[in-house]
Amino acid sequence: MSDRNLAEVIAYYTGKENNVVLNDVYRVQSIDIPKAETIASLKTLLLSCGYQNWLDE
Repeated sequence: MSDRNLAEVIAYYTGKENNVVLNDVYRVQSIDIPKAETIASLKTLLLSCGYQNWLDE
């Protein structure tokens, strides 16, 4: 499925304009992945808040 087709389907179901959805689709493909240090610090923060217990449930 092309990006434009995907945007058309999503726009149909969400009631948004095709061009707005297409811009969102393009943005998803270009988002920068956070650095490993950022992800590690987030995991540490989540673990200190009981994240492991939540995973174990």
